[in-house]
Amino acid sequence: MNDNNTMNDIVLLDITKITNIRKYDEWIAEQKRLKSLEYYYENRNELLENRKKKIKCVCGKIVSIGSMPAHKNTKCHMRYMKSLSGHDMFCCCSECN
Repeated sequence: MNDNNTMNDIVLLDITKITNIRKYDEWIAEQKRLKSLEYYYENRNELLENRKKKIKCVCGKIVSIGSMPAHKNTKCHMRYMKSLSGHDMFCCCSECN
């Protein structure tokens, strides 16, 4: 009977730990969100100006700085990068590396 009570106590402790970890994770996520918002409002004008700036990608397309990461995943950009190397971008052959 004593072992059974001990087992119940362990289960309760584990549930309490999990609950505390979830609360801590939620708190950390909230802190990151608030810090991000704070940074945005402090640097809002500069961030908006950077979004307007256009640059020419190596593939020849003109894109805004803010959309460059998304542009690099487009078929047009990947096709150009593939044509440069003659291989797939993620090729692991000795000629590419």
